[in-house]
Amino acid sequence: MAAVVEFGLRKWSPSVNLRDLHPETRERCRDLFDLTDESGLSPLVIVNSGARSYAHQKRLYRAYVARGYTHPVVANPDAGLGSKHQVRPASYKHGNLPNRIDAAYAVDLKFADGHFPSAAEREILTGLAKKVGMRKSVPTEWWHFEPYKGVQVRSLLGIGYTGGDVTRLQTMLNNVDYAGLATDGVFGPATYRAVGSWQQRTGLRVTGDWTHTDQQRLLKQAQKQKISSPDVPGFDGINPTEYRTFREARQRFIQIRALLQTSNAENGARARQLADEGAKLIFHEQND
Repeated sequence: MAAVVEFGLRKWSPSVNLRDLHPETRERCRDLFDLTDESGLSPLVIVNSGARSYAHQKRLYRAYVARGYTHPVVANPDAGLGSKHQVRPASYKHGNLPNRIDAAYAVDLKFADGHFPSAAEREILTGLAKKVGMRKSVPTEWWHFEPYKGVQVRSLLGIGYTGGDVTRLQTMLNNVDYAGLATDGVFGPATYRAVGSWQQRTGLRVTGDWTHTDQQRLLKQAQKQKISSPDVPGFDGINPTEYRTFREARQRFIQIRALLQTSNAENGARARQLADEGAKLIFHEQND
């Protein structure tokens, strides 16, 4: 079975839920996958248990009991919150991780070729996980990992987040990358796609999550484009004479043309605004 890639992570099948994992869990898993690939071990995938709903956890617990197991009390969703695979409320605090959304924190891993690891491979994997702030927290399960609770947080925002920092991100993407996002402070599907598109054009791994690395790169891009404050809306309305070179003007016109091709009736005002800016760019280039 070929692995499916989502959020920059390989998963065993389309049904594995990565969306409801905490963004920091996803980020550390991405780092772990990179280290594992570089180490010569078989590639890892996230299998079966990404994030689980209460109903999913309940079904699994009933299956444990039906098979005669009596030990996995932690897997009982009616005895607390079930396992760390189960989506926990935003009020849950996992060490120093931001707890702003309902999220799960644990993943089960598997080698993509399906082989069971040797003792030496398990030791290597555990060591690599520790380097990226992940730990094997269930002694009897070599495959179960979750974030350590006290290491540096690398994720900033992910799908489901809301608030002023999301608004600032949307504004920055509009200013620097002409994303055309509504600055509504909701990290929904549109913002997720815009982040992924920017990451792809910038040469970063496409994940849709927003990390410190992404933030630093975007700020550098804003500096390079001489956008004095990426928090100030309105860069799309810039007078074309303010472009520093014809090359920049032509690049912007190419972007406008691509945006116009994907616009629809709901974005008629936006399309007209882009068309006006494109016309000014052509006039500026022909009459300078």
